[in-house]
Amino acid sequence: MNEPSVFNGPEITMPKDNLHHNGWEHRDIHNINAMLFSNLTYQAVGLRTDPPERPFVLTRGFYAGSHRFGAMWTGDNLGTWEHMAVGIKMVLANGVGGFAFAGSDVGGFFGNPEPEMLVRWYQVGIFSPFFRAHAHIDTKQREPYLLDEPYKGIVRDLLRLRYSLLPVWYTAFRETAATGLPVVRPHYVEFPKDAAGFELDDQFWVGSSGLLVRPVTEKGATEAKVYLPKDDQVYYSDYFTHASYHSSSKAGKEITVAAALHQIPLFVRGGSILATRERPRRAVSLMKYDPFTLRVALSKAGSARGEVYLDDGVSYGYQQKGEFVWREFSAETKKKTIRISSKDLGSSKRESGPAVDGAIVKYDPANAYAKTIREKNVRVEKVVVVGVGSKPSSVKLEGSGSGKELKWEYTPGDKKAKDGAEAGVLIVKDPKVGVAEDWVVVVQL
Repeated sequence: MNEPSVFNGPEITMPKDNLHHNGWEHRDIHNINAMLFSNLTYQAVGLRTDPPERPFVLTRGFYAGSHRFGAMWTGDNLGTWEHMAVGIKMVLANGVGGFAFAGSDVGGFFGNPEPEMLVRWYQVGIFSPFFRAHAHIDTKQREPYLLDEPYKGIVRDLLRLRYSLLPVWYTAFRETAATGLPVVRPHYVEFPKDAAGFELDDQFWVGSSGLLVRPVTEKGATEAKVYLPKDDQVYYSDYFTHASYHSSSKAGKEITVAAALHQIPLFVRGGSILATRERPRRAVSLMKYDPFTLRVALSKAGSARGEVYLDDGVSYGYQQKGEFVWREFSAETKKKTIRISSKDLGSSKRESGPAVDGAIVKYDPANAYAKTIREKNVRVEKVVVVGVGSKPSSVKLEGSGSGKELKWEYTPGDKKAKDGAEAGVLIVKDPKVGVAEDWVVVVQL
């Protein structure tokens, strides 16, 4: 809370006669003061650890450049539907302005949100770069475990979804650190030539993952409108059910989807691969050696691509010694064969990797962190391929020697190409491939 909490008087901050050095009134430097505060806190926290560990600093007041020192929240909001909706706009706007690590207090700082509002706010929160529930001391307790059913179960599932997607978020933050692109992106950032999407501020994309989110911020809503860009692509809805919707090559397209209280409109764009961790844990620190699930959303052409970036999350080894794992996953369909593969990105894309004082860190695929990942057998335990049009005849690991068939199951989809039709889904069970290794899974159709 790095700004004066003086809320009385006409200035609503320090009084005018409380002057800074050289006669500056506080209202002139209020935000600069907040930025310097978080800067010095960041430096001080960093100096307290030996060997150095990354500080976590959370700021309320900020200024240009504050993004270098930590996260921010949008201030003391109200527990109202209007403030829930405006929080999304604030996070998107600040991301475009350079401050990507942002979020609003889930549930609102003031007030006592009804259970429906609280559930909807958690749906907003789990898709914010900075996510926390927070409230004034005078509000009623609203921890998720105090809710009645079905609200408690819905929030529990939302929290598990957030945790499962943490590798997606971490990978998006790596891209933001390297390029400046926001972690959550308004439509026009992803599709700058789509003029019809410039006014959209109630739906957004999560990094380059292909995840499209449209949170519901209206009381009593049972459906929501979602805008699909002019990209002639397939979109798989609800993340879990794999219903498919098709955008146009001629113009943007608005669709209406179900959005009952337990549902959040969430799409995966065809051509994307998500690396998730699906085992429920009490804390992220317990997930660091958990296996991965790859969710492959095939494009209309039968291809897909995605990344995962991993490091220890604590030290500066990624920056000083190149201690990280950065992988690319891809899928290609040719002559009734789908090849799903993994390859190293740290060596091939060094210009986008971590840097120290502008110098690119030397990267070795056999670095200490990658070695630990291999020793701990951090593997891919499941591959979910969405958009497979027919039942495979075989699924094998290339170069395995024995040519042994992997365990898999196939659920056929609706052959009709209409919106809402279920896509065919192939699930490959535990191919026993390391997340830090090169490999190819071959699917014969």
